[in-house]
Amino acid sequence: MKRIGVMSDTHGIVPRQVYDFFNEVDMIIHCGDIGSSDVLDELRLFKPVLAVYGNLPFHLSIIIPV
Repeated sequence: MKRIGVMSDTHGIVPRQVYDFFNEVDMIIHCGDIGSSDVLDELRLFKPVLAVYGNLPFHLSIIIPV
């Protein structure tokens, strides 16, 4: 069984706690309001990431695959 970490509303900052909370997960789903593509870049160095749009103006040109 896969373990999935779910997060949202990072608004351009990856909280340091993510690395402890999601240490045992197989992938991260970011549910929007990412704030910056740098957030996804950083998270992808840690775990596979799937991201969706939020309601704030940062727009992803692609959805990041698992």
